[in-house]
Amino acid sequence: MSPLWDKAKEAAASARLLLDRGGYDGAADRAFFAMFNAGRTLLASRELNGEGIRNHAKVRLLLQRYFVEPGLMEPDLVKAMKHADRVRWNADFRPEGVKPEVAHEQLDTMDRFMRRAAALLDSKGSGR
Repeated sequence: MSPLWDKAKEAAASARLLLDRGGYDGAADRAFFAMFNAGRTLLASRELNGEGIRNHAKVRLLLQRYFVEPGLMEPDLVKAMKHADRVRWNADFRPEGVKPEVAHEQLDTMDRFMRRAAALLDSKGSGR
């Protein structure tokens, strides 16, 4: 088991619990970090120092280079991760927070991202 993948799964589970309880800001935040740590897990599975990367933009850049460009991951998933980061920022810093429908969209995106990451990790035979 990868500690990063465990963090991604824990964040995803927290996002679901928060959404179910009406915690839309927290759900959006946790959904982003589920994707972020799943992305770091993918990078680590290719020996790209996923464990050491803390910068959100760098994770997206490396996912683009090593997963999207070779056709392993759909480009919209990395774009969705960038959007999720903006939504997370709004959840954390804007007084109005995240609307319920946006939080639901975040979790749908998170689920798609996590499923794709899991499939890539399974095909690699490592990382999870």
